[in-house]
Amino acid sequence: ESNEDLVKVLSLSKDYVFSLRIRQLLHHPDLAMIFQNVPTLSSLELTYGVLEIGMDYERSLFGMHGLDVSSLSKALSVTETLTVLSLPSNQLDDNAVRNLAKGIAINATITVLDLSHNKIADRGVKALA
Repeated sequence: ESNEDLVKVLSLSKDYVFSLRIRQLLHHPDLAMIFQNVPTLSSLELTYGVLEIGMDYERSLFGMHGLDVSSLSKALSVTETLTVLSLPSNQLDDNAVRNLAKGIAINATITVLDLSHNKIADRGVKALA
């Protein structure tokens, strides 16, 4: 249900949205759907997690999963408008960054990449280089 609601909102506002800042994403939608419904998107900041969780902490609520990274990588390889990609605090590791780098390598428009507060080591950085 939440995917349908998100698609509806995005499709209604597609001509007016150029930047998305999602600081709390609780479910894991197909990220290609964002790019399909907002063809003018030039900036995306995305963090999977909960801002004020209190005592209800569950590890599964935080970070991008493998399918999220694959979906985003595919979308990055075809989008022609995105210039800023920010994925802070998503628990991305070297393997996830290598997968993401495949889409970034094909993309010719991204000029700013923020992967701060993730678990990236030497192998992940080399994949981006």
